[in-house]
Amino acid sequence: MLTKDDDRLRGEARLSEAELAAALPRQLSVRPVEDAAGELVLEGSVGPLSARARLTAQNGALVVAPEGLLGGLGSITVFKDSRVTVTAVGAKPGPQGVTLTAAGRLED
Repeated sequence: MLTKDDDRLRGEARLSEAELAAALPRQLSVRPVEDAAGELVLEGSVGPLSARARLTAQNGALVVAPEGLLGGLGSITVFKDSRVTVTAVGAKPGPQGVTLTAAGRLED
């Protein structure tokens, strides 16, 4: 669901763990984990290796960055559009998956 009020945007989407798994390579297992800050944190594993990554709003874009020892590897911008400034992103894991939220504004 996406709502617009003047130049303000708010969005919400529910994503099941099955839908998340279907979007990724079979050998990669990913699940949302609880985060005190309310941000989306995913824990992924390939074989015996596992890592966590966090989705945040940075400089008007959506960015995914690894946590822990892998944090120095850098981040990946997953959404950036000069017409939209993303101001916040959040997530709340639940028994059926995760509810994602985002806020932003339209730029002139």
